[in-house]
Amino acid sequence: MTRQEGQKGQALILALIFLAVGGLMIVPALTYTTTGLHSQRISEEYLSDQDAADAAVMDAIWRILEQGALTQINPETGTYAYDFELGLERWGVTIEIPSIGGSDWQTIKGNNRCKIEVFPNWLEAQGEETFYYVVRLDMVQWDLTEFSFGLPMGLEYDAGTAVSAGPESQSRIEPDADIDHVNSLYYRQKQPKDWQPMEARFEEVEQMPDPLVEGAWYLLKEWENGHQKLTWKPDFSATGNDTFFLVFQATGTLDWGIHYILPEFTDGVEVIPLESTAGIASAMYNIIIDAGEQTISAVIGITPEGEIKLISYQVVT
Repeated sequence: MTRQEGQKGQALILALIFLAVGGLMIVPALTYTTTGLHSQRISEEYLSDQDAADAAVMDAIWRILEQGALTQINPETGTYAYDFELGLERWGVTIEIPSIGGSDWQTIKGNNRCKIEVFPNWLEAQGEETFYYVVRLDMVQWDLTEFSFGLPMGLEYDAGTAVSAGPESQSRIEPDADIDHVNSLYYRQKQPKDWQPMEARFEEVEQMPDPLVEGAWYLLKEWENGHQKLTWKPDFSATGNDTFFLVFQATGTLDWGIHYILPEFTDGVEVIPLESTAGIASAMYNIIIDAGEQTISAVIGITPEGEIKLISYQVVT
């Protein structure tokens, strides 16, 4: 047998080996390639959706700044909705004013209660604005001596605007009676039953006199860390089960954000802080993008100078 005759068939054997090995490798390779292409397609679709969502957010901001979208806000829902079109896609967009807590009755001590409201409670970043503060006290026992709270940075009390009604029996003035804060009027349910003017009774000071004049009503105006703090010291020498109203104005320019009120009461012995109540939302918007299988939320703030602040951006679902 020659060398060449001994090698006959070896090429076929090697070919069969390579074919078997190749068969084992080709399926995973094809699977990997297919998976890679599928992942790339999904990634490209996600990036496309993300880019479209970003475009929808920018469109909403443009509408807020330039197109008067805020004038179309539904006052009952605090929202404005429209369709954003990009190519063949159409997505629902909702511009939402953040809801503001507060304006509920809070217990001070015993059964004594307080409610504070601010009008308006929402503001665009358009410069100086005047706000009306309305304070209601429902006093079962008049064992308080004063109450105070700070104004948001940028606001200052308008001198001489503090007016009040009461303390007077709840049989004549209900704690939830209507108040016309613009015209300084309140509604009495009897004796007489009609709108009545509120009175200017506070002496405004920057330092409490010592001694205090008996029967005098004081409003102390102080500044703490850039905020103006107001302390009210009426004559609370009433018999109980009475209503007291206070209305005043504050003017200024607010930065973006939600500005709550933190009232404190004093009974002559201890300070009684309450939970945050009422508030003003200044130039904050929640932009909601309905992108079919996912919902995207972007919360932005707009400074008085028109600068946009991205507060949060997240995929909700």
